[in-house]
Amino acid sequence: MKFTIPQSALYQALQRMISIIPLKTTIPILTNILFDLRGNRLQLTGTDLEVSIITGLEVIGEEDGSAAFPAKRLFDLVRELPDIPLRLEAEANNRLTIKTEKGNYKIAGESSDEYPHISTEKQTTQFSYR
Repeated sequence: MKFTIPQSALYQALQRMISIIPLKTTIPILTNILFDLRGNRLQLTGTDLEVSIITGLEVIGEEDGSAAFPAKRLFDLVRELPDIPLRLEAEANNRLTIKTEKGNYKIAGESSDEYPHISTEKQTTQFSYR
């Protein structure tokens, strides 16, 4: 997975999601945010299994892929970076490299296969009473 995104766009998306990401959980993958890149569309997913946030961002995509990265660590790093384009590259071992003109930063990630599937279908509940 390879793409470029403005720091401000990524920061705003992470800021919206960080509130629902559990710091401690019996399911460690839930402390991550799922990144899924298809073309120029990046979808971020965060959940605590009760509440989920899925947001889409326009990016300059180069190589499709998906992986999950630690939400708090990523949020803290992106918050400290200047508002410049960030180039993000995830390797086959799910290690994320964030490249800027100021330096390179690496974060270990996890396989997207471990992340729970979040249904985006609308669920309706019907009641009938007499």
